[in-house]
Amino acid sequence: MIPVNLVAQADGTVRYTAESLRRLRQLKTRTIAEAQAVMRRAVDEENLSRAAAVQRYHDELDLERKEVVADFRTPLNRLRAFEALRDAGYPIAGAE
Repeated sequence: MIPVNLVAQADGTVRYTAESLRRLRQLKTRTIAEAQAVMRRAVDEENLSRAAAVQRYHDELDLERKEVVADFRTPLNRLRAFEALRDAGYPIAGAE
């Protein structure tokens, strides 16, 4: 899980803090580099096609999702964040 902080805006939306954005950018950069290394190894060393490499290393490539954990200063901020994320189509873990 990726710890992030969100800040409620005056219009009721939420945004990531600058620190959270930095953390997510670093994670994205590292994830892309790792996926590229896996694909290079699969194609160059194992002679797999790109499609076969994605099929074989799907879990290692982690293409589906990363979980984000957010810390909220108030219950209202938490509710606003969950509503915004839900309305944008993101699943909320543990919100069943």
